[in-house]
Amino acid sequence: FFITGCSTNIDENKKEEKVVKEEEVTKEEKPVPQNEPNEVKEEPESTYIEHLSSWTYNKIQTKKYSISGGKCGVKSMTAPDYVDDNGIAFVDSQETQTRIMLFNRNEGTCQPIYKTLGNDGIGNLTGEDGFLYWTEYDTRKMTDVDWKIKSLNLSNLKVADVDTGGSYFETPTPAVRIGEGTLSWIKYTANEKNRTIQSQLMFYDTKSKKLSIKEKDELDESQDRKGSYHIIQENLDSKNYLLYKSVFQDGEKKFTLNLNEEGEKSKVIATEDGIIDFTYLNDYVTYTNGSSLYVYNKNNLNQAKIFKDESIHTTLDTPIFINEDTLIFRKGVEQIYILNIEKGIASPISESIISTSKPIFTDGILSYSVYESDGDQVDLDFVVVDIQ
Repeated sequence: FFITGCSTNIDENKKEEKVVKEEEVTKEEKPVPQNEPNEVKEEPESTYIEHLSSWTYNKIQTKKYSISGGKCGVKSMTAPDYVDDNGIAFVDSQETQTRIMLFNRNEGTCQPIYKTLGNDGIGNLTGEDGFLYWTEYDTRKMTDVDWKIKSLNLSNLKVADVDTGGSYFETPTPAVRIGEGTLSWIKYTANEKNRTIQSQLMFYDTKSKKLSIKEKDELDESQDRKGSYHIIQENLDSKNYLLYKSVFQDGEKKFTLNLNEEGEKSKVIATEDGIIDFTYLNDYVTYTNGSSLYVYNKNNLNQAKIFKDESIHTTLDTPIFINEDTLIFRKGVEQIYILNIEKGIASPISESIISTSKPIFTDGILSYSVYESDGDQVDLDFVVVDIQ
């Protein structure tokens, strides 16, 4: 695992990236001269720390809870979707129904707090400040299906509908994301006769319960494709968000990752295909693509730091900012890493294991699951990490 310092210059017309050498990780990136060939200097693997005990940049406390044994006995492969000081909410998918379970961190017990009916399952689940939010539909289908977005108050277990819709003509079902006080998702409306697909970025204020359209685009497929199509979103709060789109113009297709902030003009962060996950905090934006993780200062988009895995076959995903200096991400499906951005040093914070879920960060708490099986023996643990 190594770090590369580079400078990128995104030209809206040429769609080119230019990179410049950097002598040391800790030195300021140099601006790229015009017409210089693309070059990247790889730093030595000494930027990788193998044992967390050697990590000196943060205080880290880890606690593990058994979900497959003890008083829970959950056998399905699952992961935390919401964590607070008292409990962990997760989805337990069974043959006949899907349940939302609540694990009591003090007692070590599991309680079903919601069950779906018929063939309906849960697409994805998230939460904030004692409320859960999820998509519900016939999960045997990926499209041509009606869906609902629901909420649950953990204090009284009351369930309410947030929005309803349908995903047809090969449009996907929504993925709900939570930001500070705001739930977001993408809603598609397809017109088969006119061969158009409308993408709407939806925001739901979790306090006022008001629903609004934050951004809207249309893709016309009647002849040559033209217009835009929303792919995935990440909202920081009710006013600031990242949106990944595919854009069709003059017979060409491109991708854009746009940063949208209140009172500011939308900024193009990247124009790459294959972006996996992304997020931002204050002045810093990060995204992953294949085995690389990119970090930008939004005020200087001509420069970036790139962190690469030594294997091009390993995927890096789920970047999470703990603060502006500290980033969490997952390497493959085996381990969770902590990264000091300024120093360019990374270390695993999880054990190397058969399967590690994507980490989540809710209400200031980091969590993930580790899963191992040996014949009929299944070991599923939830891990909660406090990082200072």
